[in-house]
Amino acid sequence: MSVQEMFAVLGIGVTRDEDEIRTAYRNLLVKTNPEDDPEGFKRLRGAYEEALAYARTPEQDDAVLEAEWMEEKGPAGEVLRQLADIYVSLPRRLDLEEWKALVKHPVFQSLDGSEAAKWGMFSYLADHYRVTCKVWQLLDEVFFIGENEQEFREHLPDGFIDFILYKVNDKTGNSDFAFELFEGEPEADYDGFVETYTALMNEADESPEGLVKAKQMLEKLESFDVFHPWCEVEKARYLLRTDEKERAESVAREVLGKYGKDDKVLLTGAGILLSCGYPEEAEHIYDGYLEREKGKRSNFGNYTALLGLGKIHMKREDWEKARELLVDARDYQVTEELEKLLEETNQALTEKYLAKADSLTEEEAKNLCLCFSSLNRAEEGWEFFEKHPEYEWNTLDWHRAMTFLAANAGQFQIAIDRAGLWRGFVEAEISEENQKAAENMDNDSEAAEEHEQELDRLKRGMARSWHLEACSYGSLFRKLDEDDEEQKEEREALYAKAMEAHDKSIELVETEVEFRMRKMMLLRDKKEHQSVVDQCEKILELDSQFFWACAYMQEAYENLRMAQEVVDTFYRAKAIYAGNAEIYLRALRVFKAFDQYEDALNIITQAEEAGVDNLKLMVEKIGILDHVVDDEEGWQEADDYAKAVIERLERENVEPEMLADAYLKRAYLNDTGDKKNKNKELRLDKELAEKSLELSDTTACRYYLGRYYIEHGNDAKKAYDHLKICEERGMDYEWMYFYIAQCHEKFREWDKAIEYYKKVAEVNPEFRDCYWRIGWLYRTKFNRTLQQEYADKALYYINLQGEKFGEIPDHNRRRSFIYLRMKEYDKALEEIEKGLEKDPDCGMWFQKGQIMRALGKYDEAIECYENSIKSEDRYGEDDETCYDRIFKSFLRQKRYDEGIAYFKKVMEAEEKKNVDIWDKCMYALSNLEGDRGNIEQALYWLEKRYGSVDLHRRVNDSWEREADRIEDVMDIWLIFKDSTEEEIEQKCQEAAYLGYEAMEDLSGKAEDRAVVCQNVGEAFFALGDFETARKFLERAREISKMVDDYDYSRSLAEYLMKTYYWLKEPELAEIAGNLYRKEVEKDFEECSDLGLDMETLLTRTSTQSKQLLYKLFCWAFYTGQNDRAHSYAKMMEEREMCWWCDEEGCTELWEIKGLEAMLNGDREAAITAFTRADQFCWLGGVREARMIMRRLEKERDRT
Repeated sequence: MSVQEMFAVLGIGVTRDEDEIRTAYRNLLVKTNPEDDPEGFKRLRGAYEEALAYARTPEQDDAVLEAEWMEEKGPAGEVLRQLADIYVSLPRRLDLEEWKALVKHPVFQSLDGSEAAKWGMFSYLADHYRVTCKVWQLLDEVFFIGENEQEFREHLPDGFIDFILYKVNDKTGNSDFAFELFEGEPEADYDGFVETYTALMNEADESPEGLVKAKQMLEKLESFDVFHPWCEVEKARYLLRTDEKERAESVAREVLGKYGKDDKVLLTGAGILLSCGYPEEAEHIYDGYLEREKGKRSNFGNYTALLGLGKIHMKREDWEKARELLVDARDYQVTEELEKLLEETNQALTEKYLAKADSLTEEEAKNLCLCFSSLNRAEEGWEFFEKHPEYEWNTLDWHRAMTFLAANAGQFQIAIDRAGLWRGFVEAEISEENQKAAENMDNDSEAAEEHEQELDRLKRGMARSWHLEACSYGSLFRKLDEDDEEQKEEREALYAKAMEAHDKSIELVETEVEFRMRKMMLLRDKKEHQSVVDQCEKILELDSQFFWACAYMQEAYENLRMAQEVVDTFYRAKAIYAGNAEIYLRALRVFKAFDQYEDALNIITQAEEAGVDNLKLMVEKIGILDHVVDDEEGWQEADDYAKAVIERLERENVEPEMLADAYLKRAYLNDTGDKKNKNKELRLDKELAEKSLELSDTTACRYYLGRYYIEHGNDAKKAYDHLKICEERGMDYEWMYFYIAQCHEKFREWDKAIEYYKKVAEVNPEFRDCYWRIGWLYRTKFNRTLQQEYADKALYYINLQGEKFGEIPDHNRRRSFIYLRMKEYDKALEEIEKGLEKDPDCGMWFQKGQIMRALGKYDEAIECYENSIKSEDRYGEDDETCYDRIFKSFLRQKRYDEGIAYFKKVMEAEEKKNVDIWDKCMYALSNLEGDRGNIEQALYWLEKRYGSVDLHRRVNDSWEREADRIEDVMDIWLIFKDSTEEEIEQKCQEAAYLGYEAMEDLSGKAEDRAVVCQNVGEAFFALGDFETARKFLERAREISKMVDDYDYSRSLAEYLMKTYYWLKEPELAEIAGNLYRKEVEKDFEECSDLGLDMETLLTRTSTQSKQLLYKLFCWAFYTGQNDRAHSYAKMMEEREMCWWCDEEGCTELWEIKGLEAMLNGDREAAITAFTRADQFCWLGGVREARMIMRRLEKERDRT
């Protein structure tokens, strides 16, 4: 088709704008029904695809390009011109020899031009396709269209290929238009005439609008300079529909007189005469047609004649004869009109016979029996004959009729018995017929032919009896439960009998499609999928246009998981009938299974183009659009489509499951985590999924909600509840296990999380996230417990992920993290250097800073932290953490001036742009000034940081901020300032004002109020006012119970335990001590996999042993277990410094020595030990150590 032609069909100017082409196509598609106007649809589709191809060609001079499209040069061009010459001349077009000569052209055998010539020829034929079946069959023989179907589909429109295959498979040529009846010039517009005639047949119905269309099209047909008798027949039909019977009769008689040898003219003319009131003439024509030799009649002709005769006898109320004729018509074609006429006839006969129920002849009883079966009143019929046992004859016809009735009434065993009796009579008749033939062996050929015809009739009856027996055995087979072991043997026996009977019916009449279909359906019920395929292929050999054989074969291929065959069979089925939704759905499922969503969308587009209006396909389209839209505009169109589909489903009151599926698919389209449309309504996906769940509690919906709550809803409990239901229902999906593992992480159930991540790896070994999560969790367990086994497992999974998916820089950082905590500093440094070579991000530099600090290389550590601040943040720490480490590095070396100058410079550079960094700087400055004894400057920075150092009044809206202020201000008086006890008490009393206010402020956040009370209590504890400390600490405990997971529960339990000890309340100290011990054990609750008891876990050697043993010592000491406390102290003295500690001595160890000296009554040794503990503390001193020293010094002074 030329450029101008293709765009003329689309109704737009020549353009390379694909969107404009698609819009024009869609607008015309709405007006072009592929079932009503298949040729117009194919032309439109061809223009659309060629226009897209044109749009995608490189830009060049349009005139040159159009010339190339319209006329090829060289041998290929010569062939195309010959082709055009043949086509435009009707006599040549109908001459098969012309086409044979064309395809023998040398260009088709050449290496250079054959492809161009072939595709040029078929491109021409895509627009000029009105040639005979024999021509298409010739082209198939030469170019192997059927064998190379996929290649042809790649070059040419799908609709055109479907059309070719249909014509190739029509061996009778019945689908050809009767071009030979044309009268006119050789090069007249015959295609235009046929296109208009086809539209007349498809569009002109009995409605008023249809009659208007018919008139217009008949007038258009008159405008062509050609004549065809079929057009005259349609004129007569139009006149008949407009009540111009006389004119209709006249036109019909005239065309019958001239063209009565044409079957369409003859039979349609007879129908017109019948409608005009001439039944005898019509009957004469129909009878004459049926008297022809068998080879001179078509199936359609037989059907039309028998149908017409049936109508004639119905008007005469000769119901028995009418029924006989209509049943015979059914052998040739089944139409809605025929079924209605049969129903009317059967109804009339039934009423007639029931009116004389007690006096029926055998023939009447037999007919009544058959009528009951045909009217779906078989059960009523069975009851009737049970009440009339007198109607029983031992004849072939009677047993045949009763076999049908019993089978339709569900009396399957009786149907089987009757079928056997029926066969007995058939066998007798066959024997008798053979004997007759033997006695008349010298008879002429006509008698021999009659004998063969009679034998064929009897064999068909025999086959039908086996068929009904097979169907009855099949029905009994289906009634038994396939899952019931007790019925298994009986079920298998029935299946075997049914198959045996099916085989016998097919053996007798191999060409009967119905017999093979029923056998295939039984194989389908037995799930013998390959046998279903084989049987369908045999059916298609008998009738290549039998749609259901293709459809069920596609279903079997799907069950066999033969994806390509499912798709191939889809195109095969679609070529026969494009209006069945199920074939599209199966092809769709294949493409979805392989994540080929563009191909899946193409299947849906084909369904839409074929006019398939199916709700399931619409719902599926929502899900597919979710995968293919890639921008905001596409997403909006998809969501609008989804809304419209849901509205229609609700209007049509579909089953809840389908509506639920649509809601869920729209939920995925609106996924909160999807970035296709940033302006979409947040949490709409959750609402849609919850609506889906209300309609139908599906596993898919539970999974979606589980995923939503863990990924976006921040509710692990809800996520877990949904996902566990999925698991209980048998869902075995890696992402489900992954999200359950995430829930367990949120619950801090590390072992269960690891277990589920391992399930992820079992289901999908290539799921990369599961390995690093397992490694991460083992690293987390190691970080909390510092148990060597967890370090080894963490390293194993980090290395495993690197082996499976390739090393990344973060693997080096993770390994370095573990080695640092194992105190294997060389390995830690080696790994981080490797990581920095690959990706010097802020996390890498921070980790190196940690290593340098552990090695005591503070200047290098500071440099690393600074590099971390400057570098891109992909994996690592925030800037405030880096500044905190820089502060500690300066403080550890007592380099106050440098540290103060550094943080002042940072504040000048930031200019309050980052409030968090300013806050961290002021924290560092106040502590540096305080540690060097410049209390006035320390208080200056605190006042600048918080607004005031006066604790009489609240200055921050947040209690969290007030809690920090109380702690930092009290540190000045308790640690940095050489305060008297009275000064400390005065400041504690100020803090108490804030404590009381926090207690009473019920509107405040409970956790923050609890921290305020705890900080005030700790200040009074450091003062040595244990009664007041108790009051605030107990109130902090009460408030903290309102919080699910209070962050300071361990330190609160510790201070309560110590407070009760100093108050000499050992029972309360023990209760608080047990709480404290539980808090200490929390980090080790997930260590059951090591097979060790808790005491062993807490006391075994690790790089944090000193810290753990100090906590155990405190627990034992303050709860009165002195011997146990001493054993912990002894172990602690033997262990190395903790991995994070860079102090010269262990503060905690000197505290323990002080407490043990107290127990031994050695006051001076205790004071010396607490003094040492205070000196070794990295920041100013130890509150508790100073409190105890003051008490000991007072005792000394008193004595």
